[in-house]
Amino acid sequence: FPKFVQAVLPFSPIVGVLITCLLVGVSVATSAGEILAAGPTLQLAAFLLHALGGVAGYIVTKPFYGEDVCRTFAIEFAMKSSAFGYLLASLHFPDFAVRVPSAVSIVWMTLIGSSLAVASRFFPPNECKIRPEHDFGSIDGE
Repeated sequence: FPKFVQAVLPFSPIVGVLITCLLVGVSVATSAGEILAAGPTLQLAAFLLHALGGVAGYIVTKPFYGEDVCRTFAIEFAMKSSAFGYLLASLHFPDFAVRVPSAVSIVWMTLIGSSLAVASRFFPPNECKIRPEHDFGSIDGE
């Protein structure tokens, strides 16, 4: 299994991006009319959900952890699973409009979470114990 992991590891980022684009595209395409009809209020609410989640994740953990851990919490708090909400709404509610907030939220979750991750990558914290360029070694621990 470790050899398989090493073989697919270089392709993992692009596969993750493609799957994310597929999830975002499907949810938005199937709800496009309703998203437009909802107007900017829904956009603002979804943006604030993920932006404030990231801020809260950072602030709440700052007294207890170093900068690198706080940034990780911020990304995790910002990336709450809107796709899961979309799936649950699709499965359990007959009214199509119930999916719309999750569809909008998927877009903002992806934009905010990815932006935080990219910013953290290009501006690593000073006290980070593991730098992005660090060699983590092989998967099987050799």
